[in-house]
Amino acid sequence: MFLMNVFLPDNSMSVTYMGMTCSPYLCPGDSENCPTGCVDATDCEVAHECVMGMCTPISSGEIRELDVSTFDYNYTSTTASRGYWFTAPANFTIVSLHVPTDVGTEEQNIQVVKLNVEPPPFSMSTTDYTTLFYQKSAPANDWLVVDLNITEGNIIGILGTRGTTTMNNSYGADSGYASTLTVLGVEHPMSLKRFLYQGNINAGPAGAVSTEASSFARIEMRYKDPAP
Repeated sequence: MFLMNVFLPDNSMSVTYMGMTCSPYLCPGDSENCPTGCVDATDCEVAHECVMGMCTPISSGEIRELDVSTFDYNYTSTTASRGYWFTAPANFTIVSLHVPTDVGTEEQNIQVVKLNVEPPPFSMSTTDYTTLFYQKSAPANDWLVVDLNITEGNIIGILGTRGTTTMNNSYGADSGYASTLTVLGVEHPMSLKRFLYQGNINAGPAGAVSTEASSFARIEMRYKDPAP
């Protein structure tokens, strides 16, 4: 096959052969043969993801679920609500939340906040945040529907428990867990860190919050690409 020309636009390298491009696969421009498969999204053009070895367009309405690590144990307390916080590496929209049932099927309590500063290490704390969502005593099996538009750089904290008097927290990995946020076909590393409130969020929204180097509590989160 005769190489006609090479185009290298930002984040979407393509090679053109006889008027044909390698789209939707990325080509380094050093071969006359276009790729015919992918290993992950980095092998695909922007707004595509790798599905079963093929680069596939991503719909802005497609729902994905964040990796929040696997369940370790149930931490129970009458005065402790736990979760995780992160700094958003890209714009995206949170569409639903759920406290895992590995800590029982009592009602759910979830709060999402946008912090103005990173939470300080315990025993220091901060109330410098805005609550984006709060619901207590939600039905056990429901995914709680939200529409939270998150902007790159936002510091987001999520608390989630089950129960009314005793808070059941689904503990997973240690603080600093390496998760991935996939937006518009691009995989962004995102660190999940321990987020804590020394109180019962079924009794009311959290007050002063903190972080520390220990296990975080898992709240399942589904999300989608940002609105165009």
